[in-house]
Amino acid sequence: LWKLMMLLLLLLVIVVVVVLLLLLVVVVVVVVVVLCIQLHLEHSI
Repeated sequence: LWKLMMLLLLLLVIVVVVVLLLLLVVVVVVVVVVLCIQLHLEHSI
């Protein structure tokens, strides 16, 4: 029973870490896109 609980906890931790990493990647991509758009706008003016 304990091993099952430990496995479930491990799975939960892995899922949380993966979700956090995905969120981080999304945030980085959004920031890069926004910066690129701002740069393009500044150059076009």
